Amino acid sequence: MQVGDVRRTCGPGEIVIVPPDTLHGFRVLSDVVMEVVAEQDIGTYWPVLEPDSSTRLVQIHTPAPWNAPPPGGAYTSEEDLAALRRRLAVDI
Repeated sequence: MQVGDVRRTCGPGEIVIVPPDTLHGFRVLSDVVMEVVAEQDIGTYWPVLEPDSSTRLVQIHTPAPWNAPPPGGAYTSEEDLAALRRRLAVDI
């Protein structure tokens, strides 16, 4: 799990609290049941590299349990997700 600049490996029964407006993410290393207790009413933000080497946060909306429905009801297309994945500015 990474929250801001802090990265750690979590185990059974651990809780991670993510402050508002903090970039965070996780990588699953084995089969696991994970529960999201609360969420803010937004999609997911991905940091992507721009052609000038700067980083920009892009909000995506996918039909995942932790994502709120997007404004206007249109989820991010698979084509757009694939293009953004190629430009991710994080190690996943």
